[in-house]
Amino acid sequence: MQNAKLKNFKIFNSRRAGFTPLEKINRSPKTIKNIALGIIKKNMRNMLSSLTGFTLIELIIVLLIIGIAFGVVGIAVYSGGSFFELNTFVKNVSATLGYARSHAVAEKKTYSFVLWKDNRAFGLYIDFSDGNRDKDEEQPAVIYKDIPPALEAVLKNKINDFKIDFFPQGNSSGGTIEIRDQKGKTFFIIVNKVTGRVEVKKG
Repeated sequence: MQNAKLKNFKIFNSRRAGFTPLEKINRSPKTIKNIALGIIKKNMRNMLSSLTGFTLIELIIVLLIIGIAFGVVGIAVYSGGSFFELNTFVKNVSATLGYARSHAVAEKKTYSFVLWKDNRAFGLYIDFSDGNRDKDEEQPAVIYKDIPPALEAVLKNKINDFKIDFFPQGNSSGGTIEIRDQKGKTFFIIVNKVTGRVEVKKG
């Protein structure tokens, strides 16, 4: 009697829960396999549909953020790129001039900063104006750098190539180098004739 009541209880509960009683299921492996695959496929479809909707929204948001970021970066690079290049080149030139003065005093030699207008480059040389040196001998450069295509470097009141000499006593031949970009932004690098000190001023 107890077994019959327990069996009826299980069947009643399974019906309430919406399940087919185990007693009525064909328990062959093939049938169980098909039932399991059907349940798995249904759950996978539900999961993928919900996941696809979430991913699409997320993708749209990410694309919008990336688009805005690229726009902001593009504007910043376009507007500030040339000034950054100008500022960097001015620092390189002023550092080279300072190097020339300090080494001229320390080594008791004349250092010459030379701007090659045609070659669009500048170089630093030792005893460049030495009259005893063979004119056909190529003078090795201590420092040699190209001038960026977007920039222009000239010595004020000079048209051709020029040089600024730094002497062992700490003084120099003096001069002002004007460096500007295509937008007209300008820096002046001033070399004091008496002290050889280098000063940078924004135009």
